[in-house]
Amino acid sequence: MDTLELLKKIIACPTASGREREGLELYRGLLAPYTDKVFADPFGNIKAVFGTGEILLEAHTDKIGLIVTHVYDGGFLRVAAVGGVDARVLPAEEFVVLTENGAIPAVGVSVPPHLASDEERKSAKKIDEALLDAGLEAVGQVQPGDRVLYAAPVRAMANGRICAPYLDNSAGACVLILAAQYLAGQNALDGVTLCFAAQEETGSRGASPAVFGGEYREAIVVDTSFAAAPGIKKEQSGTMGGGTMIGFSPALDGALSRGFRALAQELGVPFSCEVMGGATGTDADEISRAGTGVPTALLSVPIRNMHTPSEICMAEDIENAAALIAAHIIRGRV
Repeated sequence: MDTLELLKKIIACPTASGREREGLELYRGLLAPYTDKVFADPFGNIKAVFGTGEILLEAHTDKIGLIVTHVYDGGFLRVAAVGGVDARVLPAEEFVVLTENGAIPAVGVSVPPHLASDEERKSAKKIDEALLDAGLEAVGQVQPGDRVLYAAPVRAMANGRICAPYLDNSAGACVLILAAQYLAGQNALDGVTLCFAAQEETGSRGASPAVFGGEYREAIVVDTSFAAAPGIKKEQSGTMGGGTMIGFSPALDGALSRGFRALAQELGVPFSCEVMGGATGTDADEISRAGTGVPTALLSVPIRNMHTPSEICMAEDIENAAALIAAHIIRGRV
């Protein structure tokens, strides 16, 4: 399975934040060649432990989205945000509503520009003012509390780019699967724990439960970060195709960060450094201070249009991150 096909599977799995157990069968299938012991902890974090499992590889698997707060006659839905949803992209966007009896389509309500007021044309509606149209069939089928996800397709673009919703953080989960494949090929999976964490998008709530009870020598967190694009400052971004963004932060272990940088230089693997003056805004923050502390590194895949249905990344950046992690683990055992 190539990287694009793997991403399609992970993106298609409806792991809305707080409903990550929906991914259990997906990850069991993806990891079946290496283990039949893939499980969800009580919080919803999905794990696979190989041997002693003292090296934690973690990426969150939850997806931002919406939650239905009210259902109106005619199938119109009032919603609230689950995670950092960008209100500007909701009008006319396609969605899928996850009901108890299956998924049904919906679309963001959009006032035609011919009828919009000057004020309406200047700014986006707040999310709690937006409506979704699920059609007449939604009455009696959709209930308050049902989750809503983007329904945009995964598309291959020119020059190796991939456009899709939920690259944050399906790209990170993809890195973990590819790293497991590389390590298995070198008989080096023993001692690794893979964790596909819950509820990062709603406050990194799954990270501490994921670490609780474990004795980890180190943790490597994989997420996404900002790729250079018009309107984004160069010093605040990485480059698509420029490889892994290696995190440097007071919340991260300096020796691990420097070690990844030196290894990337030695191997000729493209990378950039992402420097943060405090917290990283990822699960690495919680993992690094769990219990008595876990030495933690953060590797990020650069993406554009974060938290929209049209995020963009490059497959080679995902593959390079996985190769760098595998090389780090193998080197540590030589």
